[in-house]
Amino acid sequence: MNFADGTRYAYDSEENPLKQVHATEYDDWMSAWSDNGVVIHGDGGNDTLNGGEGNDVLDGGVGSDYLYGGNGNDTYIFGIGYGSDIVEDNDGENKIVLNEITLDMITFSINENGYLIISINDSEDVLTIKNFNSELFAFEFADGIIGTVNADTAEFTQTILED
Repeated sequence: MNFADGTRYAYDSEENPLKQVHATEYDDWMSAWSDNGVVIHGDGGNDTLNGGEGNDVLDGGVGSDYLYGGNGNDTYIFGIGYGSDIVEDNDGENKIVLNEITLDMITFSINENGYLIISINDSEDVLTIKNFNSELFAFEFADGIIGTVNADTAEFTQTILED
């Protein structure tokens, strides 16, 4: 896609403004019934964001949000001040991106339902991943550390990338 001012966007690029969906500051329910992948921003309120068949990016923003990725390799964004969010995804190779958060700022635990609980220390912010399966999720921190969490012990293991 080419614009008169010289701006160019690839159709399948996450930066393409036509693939970006923004909710309001109120409690919103949004779904992406597309298999091309979209970026959905909650932008405030207690939102429900549903991805489609593609590789979606779901960012609940401030508020207590429910994020469901659907099929595809989805990315979930969580940060300081986001509140209490719930992620549910049973398919694909998914990623949790923890904005402005480093490994030493959080605590991992598994509750009695098998949900992974990620608590930001000294805050009210909590990310819960329902029906957690460690094979479906990788975690990326603000300082570039990437790794996985064991579904039985809640122990984090860093992934070492080769140059």
